[in-house]
Amino acid sequence: MRVLGVIRLSRETDETTSPERQRAGLTAWAVAHGHIIVGWAEDLDVSGAVAPWERPELGRWLGDQPPAPFDVVAGMKIDRISRSLLHFVQLIDWARERGKHVAAYMDAVDTSTDTGELVAKVLAIFAEFERKTIAARSADSRRHARQEGRWHGGSIAYGYRKARHPSGKGYVLAHDLDALPTLRGIVADVIDGKSTASIARELNARGVPSPRDHAAARDGKTRAHKDGTPRKPQAWTDTTLRRMLVSRALLGQLEHMGRVVRDTDGLPVQRAEPLIPEADWKALQHALDGKRKPKYRAAPAALLSGLAFCGEDGSPLHFHWMVKPERNQEYRYYRCSGRTQRGLKCEAKAPRAETVEADALAVFLGMVGDLEVMERRLIPGEDHTAELARVDQALTELRDDRAAGLYSGDRGTAEYRSMYLSLEGKRAALAELPNVPDRWDMVPTGRTFRETWDALATVEERRAFLADAGLRVNVHAEPVRTRSLFPGEPSGPATGGRVSVEIPHDLQRRVLEHAARLTSGTP
Repeated sequence: MRVLGVIRLSRETDETTSPERQRAGLTAWAVAHGHIIVGWAEDLDVSGAVAPWERPELGRWLGDQPPAPFDVVAGMKIDRISRSLLHFVQLIDWARERGKHVAAYMDAVDTSTDTGELVAKVLAIFAEFERKTIAARSADSRRHARQEGRWHGGSIAYGYRKARHPSGKGYVLAHDLDALPTLRGIVADVIDGKSTASIARELNARGVPSPRDHAAARDGKTRAHKDGTPRKPQAWTDTTLRRMLVSRALLGQLEHMGRVVRDTDGLPVQRAEPLIPEADWKALQHALDGKRKPKYRAAPAALLSGLAFCGEDGSPLHFHWMVKPERNQEYRYYRCSGRTQRGLKCEAKAPRAETVEADALAVFLGMVGDLEVMERRLIPGEDHTAELARVDQALTELRDDRAAGLYSGDRGTAEYRSMYLSLEGKRAALAELPNVPDRWDMVPTGRTFRETWDALATVEERRAFLADAGLRVNVHAEPVRTRSLFPGEPSGPATGGRVSVEIPHDLQRRVLEHAARLTSGTP
């Protein structure tokens, strides 16, 4: 008979039913009975509760067009095929309807006879009971580990390492002092306005090991392919950084499948000391949110990319460059997108980028160069506002989970009520306390715009500085001879050539106040 060998393992570290042992046993059984193995369905790190049709490998063979014809679905034991009675019975029925049968040689199961099918279903009952017992025991073990402050296993977030529990029993998560400076530097850079893509490039250029490579080196492991050949170092990417920076693991909280794991009181499980303060976490998420939907795509090495607009129709100016190797010359321009993309009859010709940038900078620094740069900084609340917000969020998520059917049955209802009452009690107690919410303040930096500009080294840093200042550059078809500094104000000095600039109202007000002080002689 043609046999499909089924191999399943919940955890690849389980040596008692390793893939190699399962494969060798099935091969020996097939040879002894004169069968031919036509294929393997090997699903590793897959729970026995997952339906056979939903498994990556076995599911392919159970479809209408399997990779090869087969007569028998065979596993080492029933629990390697499934630990769910319902799924196993469904598989038996599916096989019978198609003239196939199911076998598990170590359990002496063969559903090709009525007696064999009966024995298989009885053994499947015990397999499902064992799965539920293991799940309950594992849940109790995790709960007990949390109560004692121990780490129960699982992936370790970048910035942490496992360390022995002070009692000597088990492990806890401690700060990884080799990775922590890199992590906190990344957080500070994002809060300061750097993009995750540029940070990833810098980390790769400096040769900083990626989280996976760092963990392998720290734990003395070698990352290799299945054939034993070493893997190439993994690079930092924008996606890697974002996934790391939005994870609540930075606060020492436990997540599973992208959701926060909650304790019996309804609050997030705290399994380690936070890697960064909560105030930095909030500022980090605020910075990341602001970068998820940029209004304009920044072109590389273009000072005014996303900041320059056509003075005739208001369309963004796109940065273009052209290299002529035979002349060893490079040409950089800003072109009206309304003319190149939408077919508008814009009269403005594409100006040289060097001219536009120099004129815009001269006008901008001429207005604000002597003003002090103000920095937007998060001032954390001095009371329980953040804690109250966490409790409210936990209540909302708990209600959503209940509505989604996650707390069904008598036990689930009891757990839901217990957590909800606990959270309501916390909220009532916090509501009695005075609440001063976090706020953003503009804080003086002690540096003028001109001093800050001169200290910046790269085009990307200077462009980010102009963007933070709210600069908008308008490039006109003809030179702008005289133009008022701001709408409604008296005419000011001539702008730079075909370029005029706009700045936010708060910065306009500061420029006018500074000019008034200079006129009156007030310091």
